[in-house]
Amino acid sequence: MTHHIEFLPPLALADAIATLACQTGKEVSRDAFFRIVVEHALPLYAATPPDARVVYYSAAGDDHSAADDYDGYPRPLAVLMTPDTRDLWVHGSAITKRVVIYPGQPGFMPWGSIKERRAELRELGMSKVGANSNEDVTGNGDERQLVPMWTPDDDELMGQSSVVFFTNAVLVNDQNCRVPVHTLKELLHLYKSATFQPSVPAAPRQAQVNKLNYNLLDRPIEQALLRADAGRPAEVFTALRDMALEGIAPFTGQVDAKGLWYTDHENELKPFTKGALRKRLDRMK
Repeated sequence: MTHHIEFLPPLALADAIATLACQTGKEVSRDAFFRIVVEHALPLYAATPPDARVVYYSAAGDDHSAADDYDGYPRPLAVLMTPDTRDLWVHGSAITKRVVIYPGQPGFMPWGSIKERRAELRELGMSKVGANSNEDVTGNGDERQLVPMWTPDDDELMGQSSVVFFTNAVLVNDQNCRVPVHTLKELLHLYKSATFQPSVPAAPRQAQVNKLNYNLLDRPIEQALLRADAGRPAEVFTALRDMALEGIAPFTGQVDAKGLWYTDHENELKPFTKGALRKRLDRMK
């Protein structure tokens, strides 16, 4: 069975950067490209290997192949969330199990609709009541505040499926990173804007650096939880060790008795231990 679809193939990363530079007449570095993509939460894709398999995941555990849904479509592309894109930017690699929805497939949303939906989610997201503020909204001394229910880094809309995932995490680097046409158009619009100035983040304070280093391992731990057969620390650490041996960012590939070595946000080598993982998993419960 084949489908007639209108899908413009995404560009290779180097081609997208070259196109930006050519059409804007401005110098566009890799660093500047990723800074703007992350700042504006724009989608990036990744080409996948021929043996990449897509499946439906269900809470009941009766996962089944989704290959038939891609009959007549191009090979499934992976899609990066903003934390994944940040990993690719900073460390040169990232991993994801997210799958792009093609035009004509259930759940597909054009980029214009995705932007509208994001705006709606941001507006609705400020209705949640949380603790630790100076406002007593209950009248009984219980101080609470409005906090976001949804933020761009949370689980943003990038055109990904919510039910279909790759069975194995896709490793993304500069070579297989792909830039969707709508992302390139957004970047062109931003670069041509008379008021646009790429923001340069200030040097983080030590407390911010500590938080960045702590969050640096969030994504690998989440991926290890997906790889592990159970949520027990031993199984998760084994999965994390395999990822470390593969050299998946931020890990260096060095594993010894001290732990799994990784590069922190200050470019220093640090070990990650079983004890540290247990504490992290306890906080995630």
